[in-house]
Amino acid sequence: MTEEKMKSANKPMTILLSLVASFLLSMFLINFNNQPGQEGQFDTFGHEAFHSIFLMIAFVFPILLTKKLYEQSLWKSSWINLGYWTITIALMGVYLTH
Repeated sequence: MTEEKMKSANKPMTILLSLVASFLLSMFLINFNNQPGQEGQFDTFGHEAFHSIFLMIAFVFPILLTKKLYEQSLWKSSWINLGYWTITIALMGVYLTH
C-alpha cells in the first residue's frame, strides 16, 4: 500500500463499517454460544472459548487462507491476522455470554 492511498482513505467510513461489522459478529456469537435450553449448563470460560475457537477454525481460517492465496501475501502477515482474530473471537464470545 502506498502512502498516497493511505491518505486518500475515508477514515470515518472505515471506522463506522468496522464497528458495524463488529456488532454483527457479536450478535452472531451471542446467538451461537447461547442456544435455547442450555442456560447455565455450559456457561464456563473454557466452553465458550471452545465455541469461539471452533468458529475460528471452521469459518475465519478458510476465509483468511483464501484471501492470502489470492493476494499472494506473506505467510507471516496471515499468521498475525489469524492470531488476532482467534483472540478477538474467543474474548468476544466469552465476554458476551457472561
